[in-house]
Amino acid sequence: MKRQVMIATALVFACFFAAMYVAQAGNVETSEVVFGSVVQDPEPAPAGLADKIRALSSSNALERASAACQIGEMGKRAAQAIPMLIQVLGDDTQINAEIDCGERNKWRGKHSDQPTTPGEMAALALASIGEPSVEPVIAAMKNDSSIVRRNAVWSLGIIHDPRTVAAVITASRDSDPRVRENAVWGMGLKQDKSVVEPLIAALADGEWKVREKGAWSLGLQGDSRSVEPLTNALRDQNAKVREQVAWALGLKGNKDAVEPLTNALHDAEWRVREKAAWALGLKGDNRAVDPLIAALKDENVQVREQAAWALGLRGDHRSVDALSAAMKDQSKEVRKKAAWALGLILMRDPKAADKAGDLDINLKNPDRDVDNDNKSGRDDDRVGGVRVPNIDVPFNVSIPIIVDIDIPVPVAIPRINVSPRVDLTSDNAVPSKIKSKQKEKHDDALLR
Repeated sequence: MKRQVMIATALVFACFFAAMYVAQAGNVETSEVVFGSVVQDPEPAPAGLADKIRALSSSNALERASAACQIGEMGKRAAQAIPMLIQVLGDDTQINAEIDCGERNKWRGKHSDQPTTPGEMAALALASIGEPSVEPVIAAMKNDSSIVRRNAVWSLGIIHDPRTVAAVITASRDSDPRVRENAVWGMGLKQDKSVVEPLIAALADGEWKVREKGAWSLGLQGDSRSVEPLTNALRDQNAKVREQVAWALGLKGNKDAVEPLTNALHDAEWRVREKAAWALGLKGDNRAVDPLIAALKDENVQVREQAAWALGLRGDHRSVDALSAAMKDQSKEVRKKAAWALGLILMRDPKAADKAGDLDINLKNPDRDVDNDNKSGRDDDRVGGVRVPNIDVPFNVSIPIIVDIDIPVPVAIPRINVSPRVDLTSDNAVPSKIKSKQKEKHDDALLR
């Protein structure tokens, strides 16, 4: 009897495991196959995906581009659209109308009315779909059309997948400069040290836009191997390249970059001088102080602003006199940054307190004078009151929002509120030596 019970129990377990095996096998058989690989438990395709895939073949270019953008909004769930999106990569029809990216419109954002093409929108969609797109897009890099390769390598630059690195590096040697430009830009977004040497090589490219993107990408990579090549690139014949190089050296450059950046304060292009001042502010080297003091008298307002900001970070008492004079600058922004810089220095350097006591400094109201700024030449792309290097993103798109990955944001200037946050006229904030000297001045004035 006991033996029969044991046999029955064994049969029950055998049937149970057999049923589980059959059910799992059925799931595998019915799972979706994408480009030769089996995807377990795929997400259901979004409603309307089939209609949008059909719209990619529309005779109307605006409809094709809008369909691609809407597919991109669906992310990985739109993997079924990959083959058709690959076919659209070569569509270079110019569109100057606003693209309909759906209700959320999270991709294009403020760029929704900027010129684009269906091929660019297909590249954005493939980047948004992400990992399932990698192998098909890599295969597209062998296409004879430079338009296809250009759009494809842009997608590979955005997608956060180690398989994309080798393909992007290879594309940096493409015969077409637009392909190389997008490849070099994409390498800046890769967290892989193998891209550094190809990026250094890009600094010698015959096309200035490739060199500019190379400097930008090297700045994001932050590798010490790039310091010497970047310092040499400060002599590039193109001002936009030099500007981007100065920015990159600010992020990573070591003490060897101080002298070349100091020389760049005399560059003929004011944007280069501005970025050089910014970069020197981030260097822990006192050799930068005197050149930055001289830059407070630069003919360009934005260079003077940046020099004052940089001197505040340096915190050297030698700059107190010059910053005090800068508080009477005709530009409101220069005065604000000079006050901010003096506030930092007075709190950090005792020698500055001795010197400042003999100066007529009103840190509480640096903007008491009439503002004579000439705002006609000011740029709009400013962060914390300081202009951000204008690196052109290959497509008109809000990059950090497209794909759910960590992408370094190409912003050069830290978000610093340049207005003084400390009331340096309060009893607790002003060093005692300054207060006593200022009180003596006040008493003498009353006696007179």
